[in-house]
Amino acid sequence: LDDTSTTSKTASGDGYNENDVITACAEQMRCYNAIFTLGQFLINFASLPVGFFIDMISKPVYFTMAGICQITGFILFGISDSNNLDYFAIAYGLMALGGSMSIIGALPASFLVRPRRYQPLLLAASSCLFDASSIIFYLIYKIALVFPIAFTRKRAFFGLAIVAFIIYTILVACWVILEKKDWKQVCDNENDIGVENNEEVDGGNSHNNVVTFDQDNQDHRKKRVTVASTSILHSRRIHNQRLHELSVIQQFDSFDFTVIFVFFSVHVLQCNLYIETVNEYLTSIGDNDGIYAKIFSLVLPCGIIFIPFIDATIQKVGSVNTLKLTNAFSLIFGFILLFPNLTVQTINFGIFTCFRAYLYATFNTYIAETFGLSTIGRMIGCTCTIGSFFTLLQYPAASIAEGYVGDGFGVVNLFVLVISCLPVIITAWYSNIILEKERYHNLGKNGDANESSGEQLPLMGKKIGGD
Repeated sequence: LDDTSTTSKTASGDGYNENDVITACAEQMRCYNAIFTLGQFLINFASLPVGFFIDMISKPVYFTMAGICQITGFILFGISDSNNLDYFAIAYGLMALGGSMSIIGALPASFLVRPRRYQPLLLAASSCLFDASSIIFYLIYKIALVFPIAFTRKRAFFGLAIVAFIIYTILVACWVILEKKDWKQVCDNENDIGVENNEEVDGGNSHNNVVTFDQDNQDHRKKRVTVASTSILHSRRIHNQRLHELSVIQQFDSFDFTVIFVFFSVHVLQCNLYIETVNEYLTSIGDNDGIYAKIFSLVLPCGIIFIPFIDATIQKVGSVNTLKLTNAFSLIFGFILLFPNLTVQTINFGIFTCFRAYLYATFNTYIAETFGLSTIGRMIGCTCTIGSFFTLLQYPAASIAEGYVGDGFGVVNLFVLVISCLPVIITAWYSNIILEKERYHNLGKNGDANESSGEQLPLMGKKIGGD
């Protein structure tokens, strides 16, 4: 949408002109930054009611509402112009709302996958394809440059509205059929099936490992060394099953939610601010002809190549350690961003794409496995809604970066790098809590502690309950 909404000629529907995009005035860029911030805010802020809808109402009704928002947004964006029908902000907001509903609505379907070890792969694919879809607008823009008279913005967005109508019709029909095939029973049985498949993910060894500790206390220390990582993952799965049984309020009150809230809020601000200002930043360091900006537009949708790597990482080390890996990508990206060199920044395009792919895929997987199917919409919705207030910092940060202070990009990039350390600290703390919890779990199985009695565990010092 960057290319298709920043020029007055495009806005009036008279066709596309590449020179107009390059020479867009400062006022147009400020308006674009404002509308982009609005769209990002709505995507996240609307996630709370959207999350409640996906948990409470039938899926066909839910996706019908999503389709109406998306199609209406396409039509309004197509007919708008900057002089008489300035509905760009409303249209952008509707598209953002429809997109938010679509990506959140895709998450419950991942619980249908059997065996469940494929769920992280499906969630990673969903997140990465969502990002990759941005290339559609770039392709539309390029086609419009070749056929400026026949392929106007109005016709392009009307065409997208028709495609959206077909897709949402198919989606609604699929959910109508699915809900007739005992979807509610799938929801009711999800926890039991999750336990069975968790044992399968561990290669069927998790339960046996615990029994071995109990049967042969003399070899406890030696065996603990060989199965440490498996025991930690198994202990976390037991903890997750307990969280699944809690109410939404109790889940919100857990340290597990605090961790993912801080992780998501800070990193989404980092990602969105970079996407919003990358063109201007590249121009400020010498990309006067826009070549490197075009390279970035082509690299960003390539996050789909990381799908198998994300899945392998989550399967191997678990979602918590994948959060830590994502934090590492964030720090590497933020550090390289401080170097105003076009060649270096080209390398950083790939690092950012990897970081963004891991961010959303790991976020969705963590929510799904930690809080369960019955509250997944509300947990994601609350996280995104609270985090949306952080995205409001994009507009003033972008304004500062684009010229209100000297070397604005350096100041803003350094600030973002500093606050990116917050998820690193809280995730490391959380990981240590899990390690300590695993120690309590193993000691309890050997009679040194009685976990099953509801003893306090080192997770916020709260009593979680028995097995």
